Amino acid sequence: MLTCFLLLTAAVLADVAELPSNLVVNPEFRQAPDPRGPGAMHHIVGWSRPLQAGELAGWQMIGSLTLSAGDSGPGRSLEFMGADTGVEQTVTTVPHHPYELAFEWYCSHDSPNGRSLKVTLDGVPRIFKASAGQGKQEHWPFTATGPGTSVSFEAVEGGEGLFLGGVYLGPPGVAAPTQADADAAAAMAAPYRQLQAAYDHHDVDACMALCAADFQYQSASGAIESRDQYRKRLESDFANAQHFNPVCHLVLSAAQRHGAGMVVTAKETYTCQYIDDQAAQHSWVRKTEHEDDWAQQDGQWVMLRMVVHHETVTVDGKPVP
Repeated sequence: MLTCFLLLTAAVLADVAELPSNLVVNPEFRQAPDPRGPGAMHHIVGWSRPLQAGELAGWQMIGSLTLSAGDSGPGRSLEFMGADTGVEQTVTTVPHHPYELAFEWYCSHDSPNGRSLKVTLDGVPRIFKASAGQGKQEHWPFTATGPGTSVSFEAVEGGEGLFLGGVYLGPPGVAAPTQADADAAAAMAAPYRQLQAAYDHHDVDACMALCAADFQYQSASGAIESRDQYRKRLESDFANAQHFNPVCHLVLSAAQRHGAGMVVTAKETYTCQYIDDQAAQHSWVRKTEHEDDWAQQDGQWVMLRMVVHHETVTVDGKPVP
């Protein structure tokens, strides 16, 4: 069965590792053993590796953690492997000055009841909740009470499936998206959830119901497909789903209003497993970044065009020309 994971955030949290105002050491967990290196495990959507004490620079580890990463790129996340597991860090702050804590986290589809994340900031605990398959971006403004401010992240329930992404602690407003962009992304949540459901059920008709009558698809090479040609592309993908058990991970990363319409930047990872003639298993991954133009017709959002700006294909992590 093809499964589509849709991660919706108001807008992508700024690259916190590149923000000079970020007081957090190792905010995106890049200073740690490579999740794709020795001891790593390869899964259908990437790599993971259990962490040992002291392997995560800047952070004090609480319990068992796994570091995860995709097949390429620097992005990493921490998976908390049970109740009361997590990380903590203390940063230098100026008393009585305003700051903001911002972070991204995700609850996997394998947690049907959702997950809870306990965040303790300067001794004050708060519980954040997410439903299955939901990605969230949280912002917590505060005023420092002393020369050092501690922050910790801990899983509340047992089990796997809770992931922590980038963490920012610094001057307020630096890591936050604009309100206009946040409102635009919120407005597009429903149509992208409909698209997710259509992928999950291999429903070509439901996908095409979200495409305008004059919809066009432009590939990374610049080739343009009509609505009918795009339908045949989907039919082929969904037919293959019966044999290769693919996973589609769709991320709505940004949205902006253009007049009465909407322009959305989305990233899509399509992964499938297959066995060759020598009975060896392989992982085939196609990653695309596309810009989608939407308009409202008869009270419903429909996609006018999808333009792919970048696409890569790898087999077992190696690029395919």
